[in-house]
Amino acid sequence: MIDAGVPKNTVINVNFPACAPDEVAGVRVTRQASAIWILRSTSDATAAATRISGSDSNGCSDRRAGRRDDLWALAARYVSVTPLRLDRTDEHFPKH
Repeated sequence: MIDAGVPKNTVINVNFPACAPDEVAGVRVTRQASAIWILRSTSDATAAATRISGSDSNGCSDRRAGRRDDLWALAARYVSVTPLRLDRTDEHFPKH
């Protein structure tokens, strides 16, 4: 990814499936699922300080529409690599 270049204001989100390393099916570049995301901290000293979890409003990701998103990848035991834009500003929101 570094050799290919990452555009300015892009971050790479990497998620690992909840399985043993030898059960990982591979790596997939994915799109972000339509989801409500919640930042949740953990007190487990061996885990990351912050975890992100979520599900979309109807309880499933875009998998029903045939999209292979990050939630699909994790369920299929793939490492999910998702490029994200840093600026999520809603430019159309009414200005006061």
